[in-house]
Parts: sequence; structure tokens; C-alpha cells
Amino acid sequence: EVDRLNAMLEQLLQLARLESGNTRANRTPVDLSAFFNALNAEWQPRLAEKNMHLGLEIPSGSTLATDAALLNIVLDNLIGNAVKYGHAGGQIHCTWSVENNVLTISDNGPGIPAEHVPHLFDRFYRTDASRSTSIPGAGLGLSIAQKIAGVLGIQLCVSSQEGAGTTFTLHFF
Repeated sequence: EVDRLNAMLEQLLQLARLESGNTRANRTPVDLSAFFNALNAEWQPRLAEKNMHLGLEIPSGSTLATDAALLNIVLDNLIGNAVKYGHAGGQIHCTWSVENNVLTISDNGPGIPAEHVPHLFDRFYRTDASRSTSIPGAGLGLSIAQKIAGVLGIQLCVSSQEGAGTTFTLHFF
């Protein structure tokens, strides 16, 4: 319980820092293929626990001027949710479109009912089904991800179909 409260406090502090306007992006060239390979290696233990697979379609040589540390927080939230709410044996795909500077993260999990999608980025928002389960979380991760996306100049969008999965799209400008 103490660990859960500590994690929530850390998220609230992170959100407060983002909302204060003092968070600045330190943009440097990031090799997306190497970045995602490292992210994949970091997530392997949790993916293995649920027998899930993280597929990467990131063309080699793809680079992006961004803040790698902040982007990592966004992706940790998005991939973390896909693992947390996804089915055992599920699939998560990360795809980079060089032509459009668009990253998609999609899963074949349970999806999100349409009435909840507009509220996903609200602070403390969780769908009714997630409140009644033992899945941990305070409903802050997606709010933090969206705030960081704003700092990075990324438009973060979500689409979901109940029973078919969820896709987060990051448009880099």
C-alpha cells in the first residue's frame, strides 16, 4: 500500500511540474530503432509474465529530434497500459511512419468502450471496469503522457474498439 501511495505521489508531483510550465524539452537527435530496441529489452520481463509480444516496425536509420527522457515516459505509460490491460498472449505493435512522422502503438486487447474514450486523458479517470478489478493505477498515466506530449510538440490521439484493441497515435511536428 505504501508503494502504491508513493507511486501516486510521484505521478502527482510530475503532473504538477508539467502544469507549472517549467518543463522544457532538451531536443537531441534520437535513433528511433536503437531507442525502441532498448525499450523492448526493458519491457521483456513484464511482457514475458503475460506471454505478450512487442512488435517493432521502426525502419533503421529513422531519427527524430526530441527529448529521449520525456518520450520514454510517454511510451512507458502507453506500453504499460497495453501490458496492464491486455490479454495474456496479446500483441502490441509500435510502427513509425517516416513519411508522416507518426508513431502508432496498437494492441489487440479488450479495447475501451466508446463512452470512455473522450475522458481517457482526464486526471484520475479510469473506466468502470478497471475500478472494480485488482489492476493497480490511479488514472494519472495518460494525463501525464498527454502533458508531456504537449511539451514535446506531439499530438497524442487515441482510438479504440471494444473487443478489438486500442491504438495511440503520436503525430510529431
